[in-house]
Amino acid sequence: MKIQIISLFFLLLPLAGIWAQAPVKFRYQAVARDDGGNIITGNIQLRLTFVEGGSNGIVRYVETHEVSTNDYGVFDLTVGDGNPQSGGMNDINWKEYEYWLQVEMRPPGVNNFTTMGITQLLSVPYALYAAEAGNTGGTTYNAGSGIQINGNTIMNTGDLSNSNEIQNLSISGNIISLSNGGGSITLPPNSGTDAQTLSLNGNQLSISNGNTVNIPSGASYNAGSGININGNTISATDASASNELQSISLNGNQLTLSNSGGTVTLPTGTTYNAGNGININGNTVSATDASTSNELQTLSINGAQLSISDGNSVNLPDPSSTNEIQTLSINGNQLSLSNGGGAVALPAATSPWTVSGNNIYNNNAGKVSIGTSATSPFYKTMLEGNMIITSLGDDETGLTITAYNDGSSNQALNVFNTGSGYGINAVSTLGAGGRFSSYSGPALVTIVGNVGIGTASPTHKLEVAEGGMLVTNDANNSDGLRVNAEANISGVLGSQSAVAGTNDGTGHGVYGYSTDGKGGYFISQNDYGLYASSVNNYGMVLNQGALSNAADEEGLLFDGNASNEWKTYVSTTTNFSFAHNNLLRAGIDSDDGSYVTYSDRRLKKDILPLTSVLPRLTQLGTYSYHMKDAGANADLSAGFMAQEVSALFPELVREGEDGYMAICYDHFTVLAVQAIKEQQTEIDILKKEMAELKALIKQ
Repeated sequence: MKIQIISLFFLLLPLAGIWAQAPVKFRYQAVARDDGGNIITGNIQLRLTFVEGGSNGIVRYVETHEVSTNDYGVFDLTVGDGNPQSGGMNDINWKEYEYWLQVEMRPPGVNNFTTMGITQLLSVPYALYAAEAGNTGGTTYNAGSGIQINGNTIMNTGDLSNSNEIQNLSISGNIISLSNGGGSITLPPNSGTDAQTLSLNGNQLSISNGNTVNIPSGASYNAGSGININGNTISATDASASNELQSISLNGNQLTLSNSGGTVTLPTGTTYNAGNGININGNTVSATDASTSNELQTLSINGAQLSISDGNSVNLPDPSSTNEIQTLSINGNQLSLSNGGGAVALPAATSPWTVSGNNIYNNNAGKVSIGTSATSPFYKTMLEGNMIITSLGDDETGLTITAYNDGSSNQALNVFNTGSGYGINAVSTLGAGGRFSSYSGPALVTIVGNVGIGTASPTHKLEVAEGGMLVTNDANNSDGLRVNAEANISGVLGSQSAVAGTNDGTGHGVYGYSTDGKGGYFISQNDYGLYASSVNNYGMVLNQGALSNAADEEGLLFDGNASNEWKTYVSTTTNFSFAHNNLLRAGIDSDDGSYVTYSDRRLKKDILPLTSVLPRLTQLGTYSYHMKDAGANADLSAGFMAQEVSALFPELVREGEDGYMAICYDHFTVLAVQAIKEQQTEIDILKKEMAELKALIKQ
């Protein structure tokens, strides 16, 4: 989340009166808004810091709070009830010093606190000291009806209404009146009684022609929450009748607010008319036919079976005796029909087939067509339709077709299927369903369409489903499986993938194994040579085999060219190591994740000490920044500008292949050590000079 300026408006309220022992707490209330004036709602974190003697003075106490703002951005908290981070409220000397309160805030999604400002505390917290200094004791009071006393605070226990306040009686002549609109009455005329008058002077209540009594003095009270004390009158602080609770009501489309809050007319909705089968009653729309037992049904007949929709079926009787089933039979050349259907003599015919025992053969030198009227078949045997060949022998072949080399390009078997079935369907219970072999040319060639193994609907040139595919090659210099995907031509999956393996079980989608050569070799001219992904597991797992050293052929190799190879591997020390041209360069420590750069003196040459580092470091600017391609909510970065570093420490700047400059940030730890040493030398010189000056002063 991008850190924005937050405006905080706060009110400090004491938690107790000023004469009892003061608690080391007070209330803090604020409204949180962003720099656009928009209210911030939800959970926020605050850090409060008390600074002694000025805004840049000594920090005496720090505490944090987690609060939630309401819909208006308002939140409140008790200062002194937070989570202490350093010091304590008791460490604050209100008597001797002035204090400033620094407020820091961390909105949701932000990692660091942002300072909102620092403000001098002018009055309320010092009441904590004043209350303690002026605590000399006071009168003890008991709570009467409608009053609650909590410590040194008197509170109205619930009557905050201005409609039931205390009224005063007054008399003028023979008219007695009640204040606050209570009305008045007229007393009957005097009929010989004594006319006496009450009067009050201080605390003496007197009656004319009578006696005088002293009224005991009342206790002194302080106003608590909801109470105002003016002289000897105690009243509620809410004397307004214009902010009372109101009720909202709806009558038809009239929306009314009580206590003269006004009335508005709500807009009406769309008016509907009832069509066929619809009834409208008020704002309720219903179908006029609510029954499900009187729906339309349809009669249908299938043979002798009569059916009604959403009902049952019955078999109709056969009233005819002239349509009974008859049977054909043949005896010699006599073809007969049962039930008096008669008989006919079939004409004699000659057959091109010769029977020899259990065998039949045709030595016709021409061609044979079955299921077609073609007089000149294209093939020796041409069949339009289906043919089933069943072999019951254990070692027999259902169908064997042999094409000898006669110098032509004719096929031994050519099957066309224009429907949705199979051109050839070969099934075997024990042996192979089909076997194709060739001594010189391809054993099996597919020109158009896809080949499916384990699936009846392949979507690629070759698709293997419901199992794996094993390719074994015993030849020394040839590939076990080779698939080429040319430009815009799908090899196995998609226009970019030559080989794709999918496995829904626990095995491997693609498994390549070689004893001497490469287990898998992937090349692409215009896209990824190898792309691996996973939905719920590792996209790719590289099994190194054994812990190794820089010169071993283990791990993952990035082959730039013959003289520029990088590889990463798990070393014999269990570190994750990086090597360039078989020379160990760096690694990540397996114990704590530290990035380790190998710095053995035996690996180095041209060794020279660093000098005059401190003056150059002080010239470097330090900056916070966002990269130009950073997102809207990216965190700020901190660092140097490579151009400035290059001018002062050119050995720490590299230029990338894109022409942009890069900095070796890890080398700055070495510069920092040297700068500290140089600074310490200067400090030692100053210490010596100061000691000499002190010695001269003492003389």
